[in-house]
Amino acid sequence: GGSGSGSGSGAGPGVEARPVSVAAIKTPAKPKGDFDYFDAGKDYPAAARTLKVEGLIKAKLIVDEGGRVVKVTLINRLGHGLDELAVRRARALEFTPATDDRDRPVSSIVVWEFTFALPS
Repeated sequence: GGSGSGSGSGAGPGVEARPVSVAAIKTPAKPKGDFDYFDAGKDYPAAARTLKVEGLIKAKLIVDEGGRVVKVTLINRLGHGLDELAVRRARALEFTPATDDRDRPVSSIVVWEFTFALPS
């Protein structure tokens, strides 16, 4: 199976979100829905399954003011189809956006972790 988790820090508004002081963020972006579940038996890439590749991929996400992931940058890679799967899963995440000290939604940076484990 797989799982995901994340933490966030502030970034300025706009398409090209720029990090701002964490002090300007009142509440970080929070994931919506069942983001931990994925069917490893069905979704695990064939190449990774054959080579028995498992591990952790970290991704830097830019989450806009509406809670949408607008950019995904992988911090590390595992290859064999798992990188592409991590990007697809990251783009499918939805968040309650971060808010600033005036309770306005703002773009933010979230570091997210995907743990890939072969189905048993």
